[in-house]
Amino acid sequence: RKIGLTVTMGDRVVSPPAAAPAADSPGFRLRPKRPRAAAEERLLCVGVACVDIIDVLDAFPEADGECRSKARLRRLGGNGANLVCVASQFDSLCCSLLYATVPEDSDPAAAFVRSNLTANGVQDLGVLPAVEAGALLPSSHILQCPGTRSIIHYRSVPEIPFRLFAERVQQCQGRQERFTWAHFEGRHVADTRMMIDSMQGQCTVSVEIEKERPPANVLDLLPGADVIVFSRAFAEGRGFSSGQDFLKAMCRTEGLKPQAMLVVAWGADGAFGLSEPRSGLVLHSPAKPVLAPVDTVGAGDTFNAGLIVGLIRGGRLEEAMRLGCAVASAKIQQQGFAGVGAR
Repeated sequence: RKIGLTVTMGDRVVSPPAAAPAADSPGFRLRPKRPRAAAEERLLCVGVACVDIIDVLDAFPEADGECRSKARLRRLGGNGANLVCVASQFDSLCCSLLYATVPEDSDPAAAFVRSNLTANGVQDLGVLPAVEAGALLPSSHILQCPGTRSIIHYRSVPEIPFRLFAERVQQCQGRQERFTWAHFEGRHVADTRMMIDSMQGQCTVSVEIEKERPPANVLDLLPGADVIVFSRAFAEGRGFSSGQDFLKAMCRTEGLKPQAMLVVAWGADGAFGLSEPRSGLVLHSPAKPVLAPVDTVGAGDTFNAGLIVGLIRGGRLEEAMRLGCAVASAKIQQQGFAGVGAR
């Protein structure tokens, strides 16, 4: 019979495990399964907030050519901002974003980001790293055509140093705001690793590995994480053409927690996951068909939000991946992120 989930072990297809892992790994709290996230859950995301400028085109212009944009959209962007704005749509989940920003008198876009986070019910934990006078907030210019897009990133703001992260978290704890889940974009490896280490034993820790971060080895972030989410681009950049093979290679990474969960989203092929690295059982959740994609920008961030919400609700990994795929499918069929949690 057909089911919405398959599991591969070598060349065999087996049924998915019916139970969650038997024991907690350090810092990972197994949650009882419930239809909504518990009221005490608080999600902290450490990542990027920026301004996205999106031009909607019929086709890309040729070299030295020109074309007319059908529409220009300006909205909040960045992996971290996208993730918390989607996650906050579920279960009234308390979400906070810790990101690098600039003074508003340096770039008025900083106020735009702050107001959009507030409008989405997200706590603004922006920090001000040392920047030069007149520094601009990170931004992305996105050229969007039917079925494809090209993105130009601009960033002059330094990455978040560990010192500012620690100060912000300490301030929150002083107000009795204790996070139960901390998600990190895998960016500046040295400081991010210190952030991850500092949260051990306090909450569940997840990390997103989207791209290489030379000269550092971004895989150095894996040992401290309970949940690790890779991008397809990262896997393909390492020479893998399938999510299953990639995860089987990654589960051999030295220092992984015994109960760590590894996930890679694979676009139209859905998502693949390992609930226990030592088991070798690769779970697969198919993507929901999308006949006419409208906007793929942030689809991966939307998947990550659904995955985290599913796990916070106490679901098994395969259930959380299924939710992530469903939410990403809904997002692709609309511009932006408003209301994707309700579709």
